[in-house]
Amino acid sequence: MAGHLPLSSRPMTDIPLLLDPLFLAQTATILAVPGPTNALLATAGATKGIRVSIRFVAVVLTAYLGAILAWGLLLIPASAAWPPLMVLARLGCALFLAATALRLWRGTTSLAATPASPITNRTLTLATLLNPKALLFATGIFPATAFTQSDVFYSTALAFAAPLVPITLAWIAFGASLASSQSRISPKLAHRAAAILLACFSASIGLSAVV
Repeated sequence: MAGHLPLSSRPMTDIPLLLDPLFLAQTATILAVPGPTNALLATAGATKGIRVSIRFVAVVLTAYLGAILAWGLLLIPASAAWPPLMVLARLGCALFLAATALRLWRGTTSLAATPASPITNRTLTLATLLNPKALLFATGIFPATAFTQSDVFYSTALAFAAPLVPITLAWIAFGASLASSQSRISPKLAHRAAAILLACFSASIGLSAVV
């Protein structure tokens, strides 16, 4: 039973992450970067409208937390058996962020790249469960104690939801704006700003893995 590291009820002693500007900034930046989930949200906004698509906020939050929890519970016992695994996972996430930052800087990841398939709860759930961002959150952003202490996980989930809700709504609104009128959003500026932030986070996670 000890190898499974189940969630416990031990008291939380860390500073609440809702008051941690670094956690909120990292979470917001990674969630805002274009990816499969955000593309589907923009498509939903464009095809269904904002009012109908608001229900997808709960879908995305639930799917992200489920994927993060699964990765955390899987990697922690596995890394206990083979300690280098967590280091490799963090380095892999750092490389993923660096590659994403490079694509954004070059402008090869389109903010408007939205698939034409119908958007359903199932489609959005699967896309989010398979989103590599979940692994990044589990290994580089969420505290390790979130996967061994239930109260820490709930507190972290609340802090995670704080930026996720407005960012999800923003992507839905972005899609709706593309469908309704000429958008004045500058993709190039958004790409460059996100790329710089992601590069900084990539360096930070990579250094934390080897130092």
